[in-house]
Amino acid sequence: MSKPKKPALSALQADLAQQAQAQIQSVEGYEHVAVLFRRGHLVVENDGEPVARLTPLGASLYGLSFRTHTGRWEAMPWSGGLTEIVDVLVTTLGPYLARTEFPGRNSRSDH
Repeated sequence: MSKPKKPALSALQADLAQQAQAQIQSVEGYEHVAVLFRRGHLVVENDGEPVARLTPLGASLYGLSFRTHTGRWEAMPWSGGLTEIVDVLVTTLGPYLARTEFPGRNSRSDH
């Protein structure tokens, strides 16, 4: 038996994810951030790691949640339209969206 196919994203879901991603990526330093539609939420990822999610609340409103170090989603006290909640996301969770690059290390010791 073959596995059932995953339902395809609707054009609206794909468009919402693309809109949120474009808005985030328009901020300098956040070009690597991706937004994917998963299980009814817009999930914001930093280099493949989930950081936040936007949950549809109805009437074109979204709630914001943060992924804790334990992997649980913690609801935050904001809601609003997509553009507004993405602004709140970038403002409040910006450090978690920043790329974490470390300078190259030299394993040889010169001392």
